Amino acid sequence: MSRITPIIKFNLKDRGRQHTGQDRSNVDIRAWVDLINSPSCQEMIDTGGLYGYYGHQVRMLFGMNPPETAYLNGKEYRIIPALRTLHFKADYNGDVEHRVEFLETDPGETAYRNYKGKIGGFSMAVDGKTNNGLTVPTAMGGMDYVLQQNYLFNRGNGLFDSALPQTVRDALEMSLAELYDSISRNIVSEALFDDATEKYLVASQLEQKFLEEQAREAKRKRIQLERQTQLNDSALCPTVSFDEFEAELKLFDSIEVEKTDAEKSTKTKVAKSVGGLFNFF
Repeated sequence: MSRITPIIKFNLKDRGRQHTGQDRSNVDIRAWVDLINSPSCQEMIDTGGLYGYYGHQVRMLFGMNPPETAYLNGKEYRIIPALRTLHFKADYNGDVEHRVEFLETDPGETAYRNYKGKIGGFSMAVDGKTNNGLTVPTAMGGMDYVLQQNYLFNRGNGLFDSALPQTVRDALEMSLAELYDSISRNIVSEALFDDATEKYLVASQLEQKFLEEQAREAKRKRIQLERQTQLNDSALCPTVSFDEFEAELKLFDSIEVEKTDAEKSTKTKVAKSVGGLFNFF
């Protein structure tokens, strides 16, 4: 699943809610549209600097442009964006469209996981002033990711358009600190799990390679032993086929016969010689 959303559309006049969230009928829609389409807002988008955060608490404590680090509940935290707005425009009918990228940061991973699980949605962070009972937006902070977005059709939007009621600063600090700690714990746990899984896979591969090497070595030794045994048997008692053995026997018999005839011939010749000698004397 892509970390960049498709074009998301909603209307500033239609929140998709009747009984929950914050009513925006008192907001100057034309001023809101002009703010979204303003050169300053569009320049921030074009340069990749219109960031969003996980939850509105960061901006509620530190304004539209939070610092990079801050002390929460006595502890220093890094304030890291979760989102980046890539496309944002509106018309005077109140129709808005935008596209957001989930950053590869700890808060970004948490927001992205919720987005994939269809949990929560995007919410516009907007600051403004009141003029004769009408709220006029004056500063655009981009899109944040919240669990209860004020504009229902923005699923995946909402002068801090979270549907949750505003809380006091101390409670905000505590909740934001706990949120950041929770995100860090989850990321660390996932990293440890991924590391353990990777090490297990590497160990399994090494073990399999070792077993295969042992099997090859055992086979090599077995073949070597069989070959050595065959060589030893051949040296002690050469083996021949029955036909070869029978042929050798026949050859042996013929040699014996020839020797016997030769011996007889020799004996006969000796006898004649002796007999002749006697006759001479």
